Amino acid sequence: MAKRQDIYQNDLLKLIQECTNFEDFSHLKRWEDSELKIKDAKEAVQELRSQTKDYFETIEVLKKAEQAREKNQTIIKESINYQQKLDELKTKFIEIAINENHQARGHQLEKFLIELFIFFDLDPKSSFKIVGEQIDGAFTFDNTEYLLEAKWQKSPINAQDLYGFAGKIQGKFKSTCGLYVSLSGYSEDSTKVDGPSIKALILIDGSCLIEVLEGRIKLNDMLCKTKTCCADWRNILSCDRA
Repeated sequence: MAKRQDIYQNDLLKLIQECTNFEDFSHLKRWEDSELKIKDAKEAVQELRSQTKDYFETIEVLKKAEQAREKNQTIIKESINYQQKLDELKTKFIEIAINENHQARGHQLEKFLIELFIFFDLDPKSSFKIVGEQIDGAFTFDNTEYLLEAKWQKSPINAQDLYGFAGKIQGKFKSTCGLYVSLSGYSEDSTKVDGPSIKALILIDGSCLIEVLEGRIKLNDMLCKTKTCCADWRNILSCDRA
C-alpha cells in the first residue's frame, strides 16, 4: 500500500487516523509481559498521534473550508437563478403594461400571474378565467384557500367592486379569503368600507408587484405582512401602506 499511494493513499490515511484513535489495549493482556507490551503500544500510539495531529487538523480545516465554499456556491447559484427568474417576470410584466391590445393583455396577464404564483409556491388552482380584463382563480397560502380577483382598468377599484368580490367569498368555505389585485389602484371610498367579509380580503396594486419583481420583498412575505394587518382594515390600502 505504501508503494502504491496513488491507489491506496486515502486508505493509508484512514488506517493511520484509526490507529491514533485507538485506546483499548486489553487484548494484549493474554500475552507474556503484557504490561510492557501495553506500555509500548500506548507510547507508540501516542507518538503516532503527536506526529500526525497537525496534519489531520489541517485536513479537517481544509475539509470544512471546502464544505463552506460549496455551500456558498450553492447559495450564490440559487440567488442568481432567483434573480434571473425575477428579471424574466419583470420583463414580461413591462411587456404587458405597454401592450395596447386589451384582449391580448388579458391573456398575457393570466400567464404572468400563473408563473408568479408557481414561482412563489402558491399552488394556483386550475387556469384563470378571463372576462375582458378580469382574471378569476384560486391559490393556497399559509394553509388557507384564496380566491383571486385581478383587474387592469383605467379607473381605481371602488367600494362596490370590493363588496362584489367579498360576496363571492361568502359563498365558499368559512376559512376562504380573497386577494384583490388592482393594477390601477383603489379609490378613496374603497378604503372606508367595512364588514367581516371585507376584512377577509388582501389588497395589492401595481406598485406591490413591482416591489416583488425588483426583489425588495417576496410575494409570500408581502401577503403575510398584509394579512397581519387584516384586523385593522383601514391599514390595508396597498402594500405600500401595509
